[in-house]
Amino acid sequence: ELIIEDSDFVAIQDGLTNNGVVTVKNNGSLIQVDDNGINIGNIDYERTVSMRKQDYVYWSSPLQEFNVDNVSPLTPSGFIYKWDPTFTNTNGGQGYWIDASSEIMIPGNGYIVRGPDNFNTTLQNYTATFSNGIPNNGAINASISRGNYTGADYNGTNSVNITRFDDNWNLIGNPYPSAINVIDFLNLNSGVIEGAVRLWTHGTLPSPGGSPFYGDFATNYTASDYITHNGSGTVTGPLGFNGFIAGGQGFMVLMNDGPTASDNVLFNNALRNKLYANNQFYRTSSSTIDKSRIWLNLSNEDDLADRTLIAYLEEATDLKDRLYDAVTTVDPNAHSIYTFIDDDKMTIQAFALPFSVDDLIPLGINIPSPGNYAISIHAVEGLFSSEQVFIEDLLLNSISNISEEPYTFFAETNEINDRFILRFNVATLSTDDVEFDSNTIIISGTNQMHIESKKEMIKEVVVYDILGRKLLSDTEIYNQNYAINAIEKSNSVLLIKITLSNNHVVYRKVLF
Repeated sequence: ELIIEDSDFVAIQDGLTNNGVVTVKNNGSLIQVDDNGINIGNIDYERTVSMRKQDYVYWSSPLQEFNVDNVSPLTPSGFIYKWDPTFTNTNGGQGYWIDASSEIMIPGNGYIVRGPDNFNTTLQNYTATFSNGIPNNGAINASISRGNYTGADYNGTNSVNITRFDDNWNLIGNPYPSAINVIDFLNLNSGVIEGAVRLWTHGTLPSPGGSPFYGDFATNYTASDYITHNGSGTVTGPLGFNGFIAGGQGFMVLMNDGPTASDNVLFNNALRNKLYANNQFYRTSSSTIDKSRIWLNLSNEDDLADRTLIAYLEEATDLKDRLYDAVTTVDPNAHSIYTFIDDDKMTIQAFALPFSVDDLIPLGINIPSPGNYAISIHAVEGLFSSEQVFIEDLLLNSISNISEEPYTFFAETNEINDRFILRFNVATLSTDDVEFDSNTIIISGTNQMHIESKKEMIKEVVVYDILGRKLLSDTEIYNQNYAINAIEKSNSVLLIKITLSNNHVVYRKVLF
């Protein structure tokens, strides 16, 4: 008899031949190195989770030929599902939960199972035992697919916004009785899926309202219970997911948009290692990485927060980087905060180094109901540990230091993408700069923008659109008058950064 205890492991170079009894306890690991190793004989694999009756846990079988009903025998068959990204849903889009009861779990596929019927609303430990099966080993291909929509966002029949990404989601899972490395998995499948994974934490019980993009229901789970992880980090914060998906855990990936309707994601033994912790089944723990990152919260009056991650990395660019940026879909019934890459909303966004205190990062927010909200810092790392961080409110023409305290504001119900700027320079709040801004800088023009400085010469001019995209940059001007010919009038809000010959910096917002 072989028992692999909690946090222990057995590593095998080739195959496992079991003529006795092998049991892998919760958080234990059975690891194999050679993809061609042949396993003979059954084992038992235990996985313990903390859950309630109405919680769904995302599962994947580490054993061959295991019936999904046996994950939780006291869960009624009507509460076991798999996800089909091509199924036409009732909201006029694609993607839906499909009954999976009594199915044999396919290696590499994910399934969701509600809590046992004898549980209640109090968290309890539940141990699922994957029993009497041959452990999966070696190269495993899991099929994924996507719907056929690649156009602009539109509202479904329940008025929830549907994006081109919503029919690309796939529920897959770790097929091994040991943890796998997320970044290695994402690199292994670089041409197939977006460079991020989503893990379901089932932290919130269903409540009225908040229907998702795929249907209209009286009560719903909250999309913020998904945590997103990629090469930049985890959106929940630095003390979060450790980067290893535990054995038996299902998770979501986003198939790349494009003409391909189906493909495969690959798992292999290179993703496994005896050093990888197997103790984070959808929950979070401590992790520290030497990166420059800031996590921002948008909180409502009940102190419930949505979070976004912004990073500056050696490996990143200011364009979309597969492994370091991750998109998000806005739920109109939940408050949310995000950044932008072109028209895509990002829950994680990385920028190239070097960092500049003059950087401007536009923020978008979704407000589900009128009230007071706050933007605050959840955590900082690296260079942000010594930098002051500010929120510019373009509506109120104010700049607030959120390194000192959260910025509180009132907002009506809306998706607001042109009000807030994250910045690291407060030049316009200094006495001299305010004087320059109000008395000596004049911006005029009907069909052509003209900038005039009454005192100092203009040294540099940079113009951004409301999404932070640089439209114009001109240096070494050294003139008190400057005409902008390269930007056509479009009645859009522009942000203008003007550097004077004495190095004072003035920011102006204009409609042009």
